Amino acid sequence: MYTDGRGCLRAVVWTAGILIAIRSGLADRVILLSSEGDQHIVNTSAAVGHSGLLNQLISRPCRGGDDIIPLPHVGSAELGPIAGFINSVPLHKTERAVQWVQVNLKGVELEEQCRVLTAADYLDMHSLMIAIASTRRTWSDIDAMRGFLSRNVFRFLADNAPGLIRLNQVARTARQKAIGERIHRCLVAGGHVAFVHTEPWDSGLDVLQWAAEKGRRSIVELLVTGPGIDVNAPSPSAQRLLHWAAFWGWVNLVEVLLVSPTTDVNARDNDRPTPLHCAAVAGRNHVVKVLLSFAGIQVNAGDASNKTALHWAVWSGPSSRHSEVVELLLRAPGINANARDQDLMTPLHWAVTCRRGYAVRLLLATPGIDVQCRDKAQMTPLQSALVYGNQEIVGLLVNATVNAASVVSIRLA
Repeated sequence: MYTDGRGCLRAVVWTAGILIAIRSGLADRVILLSSEGDQHIVNTSAAVGHSGLLNQLISRPCRGGDDIIPLPHVGSAELGPIAGFINSVPLHKTERAVQWVQVNLKGVELEEQCRVLTAADYLDMHSLMIAIASTRRTWSDIDAMRGFLSRNVFRFLADNAPGLIRLNQVARTARQKAIGERIHRCLVAGGHVAFVHTEPWDSGLDVLQWAAEKGRRSIVELLVTGPGIDVNAPSPSAQRLLHWAAFWGWVNLVEVLLVSPTTDVNARDNDRPTPLHCAAVAGRNHVVKVLLSFAGIQVNAGDASNKTALHWAVWSGPSSRHSEVVELLLRAPGINANARDQDLMTPLHWAVTCRRGYAVRLLLATPGIDVQCRDKAQMTPLQSALVYGNQEIVGLLVNATVNAASVVSIRLA
């Protein structure tokens, strides 16, 4: 997942910050010397403000404007980004610090991130440490960093994990706080968190299911790769994490869940709808697009009444979001636009019954659409339209039926 970070750090990460220091002709500057002898120029006041250790070293008497500060415990690969951070990030601007880390340490290997974090701890650079720890990470990523950090620095990283902080913020009851504390201990010590599935958090849901329903991405992102976690564990109504994320339109959360190799994209709840059904019925066009791009998605899966996602998208509403969902589904490879539910009704039947003119037009423009199919009551879409009395839809179906009859006549001639 990560690219080779050391080369990137040497060549790119801190360049902007150093150039700013050099080009501005700062008189108030100091040179930091890495353990390998590489020099990095930083603004003195910024260095003093960002680093407790540099504050002590620079504040010693008999120091000139261009003093060299040797840092024997900081390598060049780590000192580079640290110098860039000092020169680029204003003091006491936590959000800017987090943004800097997200941009400049993006794609850097976990081991290299750990070396920068360790160097920041040595230099007493709390703002940089917080910014690094505030990066959203999975449980498995945090656990992998354990071997590269001292016990105290790893504890700092775990304590400030965004998912854990958010979990503590939303915990209201004594039971919820106890669950949060237990998860915290497992993250720090490396224990399993399978107990999450047996401890109710709210309304019969466990904390992971609750977080998926509420769209708490940082919590889900942390827990989903935790040891012992089952991403397909059902709720009392047999809904999975992906059902909630899809129904409520949490597209980023859906993407997080689909990264897990064990996620069942076609999982079913008690009424047998899949996550695609849930997204379609709620008009979550962005989620539908993500789900349709996932390998193994079953676009024609039927629920308990044998309705497909296309049936539900047509039935659910006249909004532009539902219109886009219908379009997305009709363009999906392998889609069956003539699928029948338990009453032998096709999506076209439902579009007529629900008076969805937009859906009728989209379906009639679909190659292979059957305008003369009959439901269990032996009604064609046109006959249903006459019953429900929508003149626009009747006109569309009359033209389509005439055209279909002409094609049949030509073929028979």
